Amino acid sequence: NVAGFDFSVLGTTTIGTGTSGVLNITAAAGTKTFGGLLSVAALASWNNSGDSPVTFQGGISKNVTGTFATGSGIQTFDTNSQALTGTFSIPHLTVTGASVFLTNNNILTIGTSLTGTGGLIQARGATLNLGGPSTISSLSAINIGNTVSYTGAGQTIFPTTYINLTNNQSGGAALLGDETIVNGVLTLTAGNLDLDVYHLVLGPTASISGGAPTRIIIASGGGEVRKRFTTLGSFIFPIGDDIGTVEYSPITVNVTGGTGFSSAYVGVSVINAKHPSNFSNTDFLSRYWNVTQSGIANCVATIDGTYLDPADINGSEANIAAAQLTGTFNQTTNPWAKFSAIGSNTLNVTGATIAAGQTSTFTGITSANPTVNITGGDVSICNGSSVVITANATGDAPLTFAWSPTAGLSSSTVANPTAS
Repeated sequence: NVAGFDFSVLGTTTIGTGTSGVLNITAAAGTKTFGGLLSVAALASWNNSGDSPVTFQGGISKNVTGTFATGSGIQTFDTNSQALTGTFSIPHLTVTGASVFLTNNNILTIGTSLTGTGGLIQARGATLNLGGPSTISSLSAINIGNTVSYTGAGQTIFPTTYINLTNNQSGGAALLGDETIVNGVLTLTAGNLDLDVYHLVLGPTASISGGAPTRIIIASGGGEVRKRFTTLGSFIFPIGDDIGTVEYSPITVNVTGGTGFSSAYVGVSVINAKHPSNFSNTDFLSRYWNVTQSGIANCVATIDGTYLDPADINGSEANIAAAQLTGTFNQTTNPWAKFSAIGSNTLNVTGATIAAGQTSTFTGITSANPTVNITGGDVSICNGSSVVITANATGDAPLTFAWSPTAGLSSSTVANPTAS
């Protein structure tokens, strides 16, 4: 038993010889420092029953049958880069020093906080479970087969590059802290993942597991889910919004045509509202998806978006058609492109051109085309006389009119054509 006094061990500390052995820190008072490797042998125990803060400078190695119990004290790793070999549960862990890195070789669970000016490195195949905030200087999670799992409530995802990332919130939604990259598997186990204004980038071979109405990526705050493409292919984005209530409205983008694929990606987001340039008055969707792309020349895609019935349907679903707007709406030069009718909670657009550097918006607009009835025509008049020709148009405003010949003709009621 180690009571309340200062001690510093300079060399390797080995607890147990293969049969048993216990080191028990019984009081929080004093400064405890292990300057060399701490080795916990089979069936041996390192126990911090006094919840004391302890400093390590040579790392820790623990046999699978050994015990390492820190209590609630802060466990600090400083002075030297070190490693953890074995399975550990450390509620409060701090790595101190700009050039100090702690390597997790096996399984490390940090229940309360991961802090410090140093860095944490995930070794090949290692697992890191984070239950609280992570304000450490750096987190390296790029080694093959490693997994970082966020298991707390309303956590902020540390912005870095992950191989495998798991969102397993015990409450609330996890929030991106900045642009985050996943090159392996993004697993949505519990809770939602909110992008906020940041982008979630999925590598060329990355996949998403577990997306469902209660485990979605919220992509309605300005951030995009961006999937990297190296060739033609399809990807399902399990996105939704949290405007009012959380609603799941995934979109599938199938890139069926295009060349180049130079550092290419397709990005998506969704908004639970009527698009501001959707002028349909009666029959329309109050939801739209934004799709962007970069690095794909002559990109053509099939889009399938899932909307909510009846929440997103205004008017009659049977009278709504899928539509695409590329860039900024202009009634004359850049109107909506209309496609097939929507139905069964699905908006489908086949053969959509997705221009690089512009946003393509997909939603539902009134399927009926405007109609026009011209009266006053089909008459014979003498040279120098005139006649009134009136166009009566019906459809969603605003409407424009074009007559031929166009000189002097700009109104829906034309009163100045002169026979010649």
